[in-house]
Amino acid sequence: MKHFTFRMATLIAVIAAFFNAAYAGPTAGSRNTIVVNSDVTTHIVMPENLKLVDISTAKIIGNQCADNMVRIKPLPADSLNEAYYRNNEFLGTITLIGERHIAQYDVVYDNSSRKAASIFNVAYDQMQPYSNPEVAMSQAEMAKFAWAIYGSKRKFNNIRTKSNGIKGEVYNIYSIGDFFFIDFVLENKTNIEFDIDEIRVTLADKKETKATNSQMVQLTPVYTLNNADRFKKKYRQVLVLNKLTFPEEKVVNIAVSEKQISGRTLTLSLDYADVLNADGFDMSKAENNKPVYRYIEVEKQRGNTVDQKDYQNILDQNTELSNKLVATTREVKRLKESAENVDIVEKENARLADELADASAEIRRLNGRIEELSVAYDKMEAAYNGANETIRQILSKDKSNK
Repeated sequence: MKHFTFRMATLIAVIAAFFNAAYAGPTAGSRNTIVVNSDVTTHIVMPENLKLVDISTAKIIGNQCADNMVRIKPLPADSLNEAYYRNNEFLGTITLIGERHIAQYDVVYDNSSRKAASIFNVAYDQMQPYSNPEVAMSQAEMAKFAWAIYGSKRKFNNIRTKSNGIKGEVYNIYSIGDFFFIDFVLENKTNIEFDIDEIRVTLADKKETKATNSQMVQLTPVYTLNNADRFKKKYRQVLVLNKLTFPEEKVVNIAVSEKQISGRTLTLSLDYADVLNADGFDMSKAENNKPVYRYIEVEKQRGNTVDQKDYQNILDQNTELSNKLVATTREVKRLKESAENVDIVEKENARLADELADASAEIRRLNGRIEELSVAYDKMEAAYNGANETIRQILSKDKSNK
């Protein structure tokens, strides 16, 4: 019985240790690290809006500088009565809580400012999802759906209006979750740029009267894809509204007004029947779009936007320029190789020229030596002839004496 009790106690201890390890959450060793330095301000960018930021120690200071960004920096060491921070010193933990995800990092000090991150992007694989009942759809998800709708084909053809050379049309109305996505386009037929002052969405009576009971309700978009404030020819926008139902005598008005004193205003009206015909969205189209946080203008110059055809033209131009760049790179490589070959030939020519100069100098030296030997030979020949003449004279004198 004692052995059985001991075995049961051991088994219970093992099971308890297993569950403690499984549900204890990430440990200090398993968390990712952000490297900081006193000379560098580190900006941490989340892929979704931040709801809460927690810094565990007083050694780290910081604040939230944008909806999805927080900046941190080590507190000066002398403020904590410390001479300095040690290399690889653990300063604390920072917890980032977004709309649907949570991320946690260890903050470590490094003596080298070059190793500190000035911009740290939080990756999706470094976050853990959590259930947030206050957020039905995150900003990143809205952006993902909005971009997919922006690139989709037009399905509505009956909602259009014209005013002062501006033409407005609703391309699509989608119902996704608890939200309506309204895709509309403005086209400027004039040569005067349209400076957008405000895009106002209201729920109003279909027939306005002078009665005091006429009501207008302001509807605030929860997300706007295109943040451009002016356009020259074409402007496309996707607005996200909270899902709503309203009686048939009401309409949803989207009014786009201009900044000028005598500014142009264009109003698109959506009937209840149009809202009821809102289409469901193919989720697979959105899955092909990477989540983004904010709309990035396709054409930043003068705040213009481009439509799908212009966007495709830009892609085609980019492809053509890329092909030209590849061809140019190859040509540069070929010319460089040719230049290297020319350099080798020039070096060989220089070496041969040096050898030729040395040979020429040697030939000149030998020619000088030959001239010296020729002069010596001439002198020897003259001496030889002189000696022969002297001998001949002596012999002649001996003969005459006899």
